[in-house]
Amino acid sequence: MSFLEFAEFFTDPVLRGPTLGSFFQALTTSLIGVLVFLRKETLLGESLSHATYPGLILGLLVGLFFPADGLLQMAWPLVFAALSALLALKVANFLTDRIKLRSDTVLALILSSFFGMGVLLVSALQHSFGSLYKKGEALLLGQAATMQDAHIWFYAFLFLAVLFFIILLKKEIVSFLFDRPFSKVLGLPTHWLQRGFQLFFLIAIVAGIRSAGVVLVSSLLIAPPLTASLLTSRFASFCTVSAIVGGLSAIIGTIFSTEATAYFVSKFHERVILPTGPCIALVLSLFALFAILFAPKKGYFAQQFRILSHRYRRLEENLLKFLWRRGNHGAAKEEMEETFPLPSLFLLFALYKMQRGKLVTHKEGQWFLSVEGQKRATRVVRLHRLWELYLVDILGKQRDEVHVTAEEMEHILTPELEERLITLLKDPTLDPHKQPIPK
Repeated sequence: MSFLEFAEFFTDPVLRGPTLGSFFQALTTSLIGVLVFLRKETLLGESLSHATYPGLILGLLVGLFFPADGLLQMAWPLVFAALSALLALKVANFLTDRIKLRSDTVLALILSSFFGMGVLLVSALQHSFGSLYKKGEALLLGQAATMQDAHIWFYAFLFLAVLFFIILLKKEIVSFLFDRPFSKVLGLPTHWLQRGFQLFFLIAIVAGIRSAGVVLVSSLLIAPPLTASLLTSRFASFCTVSAIVGGLSAIIGTIFSTEATAYFVSKFHERVILPTGPCIALVLSLFALFAILFAPKKGYFAQQFRILSHRYRRLEENLLKFLWRRGNHGAAKEEMEETFPLPSLFLLFALYKMQRGKLVTHKEGQWFLSVEGQKRATRVVRLHRLWELYLVDILGKQRDEVHVTAEEMEHILTPELEERLITLLKDPTLDPHKQPIPK
């Protein structure tokens, strides 16, 4: 795709409506999704998005008697969708607060009952109102392709309103999200914040129906903040990353939907339509999957790397401790293989890596500690014996019970914890087994 072809999605009268409309709508929903995500109410978003379906169908029916054109054409369905979602929210709060049902049970009940009611209503329209039936089915996956310039202005205004709300009340929102009791002590208007949150929650769901549809609108609420949570931990950057992911996904999904449909027409002379809503949801899922796997600190591969690094460091320190106990005699690789049940090649790799790090030396088939290795091994032994003494003298454990625990703790005790142990134990010289604690 050339630059001019790409620019057409933002300038062409037919393409800019779906592209920019979906873009601003995704920005809005992604920002509100941050609040939903931090409040741990993502499942509520899924339930309420499905609960809008009967309202949408009723709105389509009302539109028969009060027809409108342009942007107002979807006014009745969206108003009734908001009322339907609000009713579902009230029912959910009643069942959890008054009837004391489990929240997961309530959400499953709300989702299935309201969505089932919507399916029942749209099925009843199948023979009497064929056009409304098609519109009702189309709303399941969204109608981004029919957006016009009026939708761009509407969603842009909605995005700016949500952004202004978050910037203006940032401190109050952060306090409300993370420490509600403290917010009440400070005298913050938590009741109005709760009302405002519910209002924007409903707006995000109803607004997202136009591009992503009833079934997939929750992906706009969940995937962007999920991606952001794996990349940052600050609230401001959290909102920024979430909005960027949502906006980019909307643009990429819209372009992919249009280009893929055109490709199938030109290649196979068949019109294979890829709806914009599912394409946006697919791109969102890919962003989230990429973050889950490759996020620098919280991603799967980063976690696995830290686990493997810690395991290797434990092995290295255990080898140093083993050679420390052998003193000036050193040890052959075969002796270490008997103590450490490891593959021979992996043990050799560890020893040669330690040799490059100037922790050990190799001479005539024997491995010895270097000066630096002696210091490192001495500290490991010291931490081991300090922890054993702490378990016996402070926690009252038996001497024969503490060795296994000390074997684990010696690898994770920091210099700060070591200082605290020394102070607490009054700079001891002997461990519980009357062995000297190295200095």
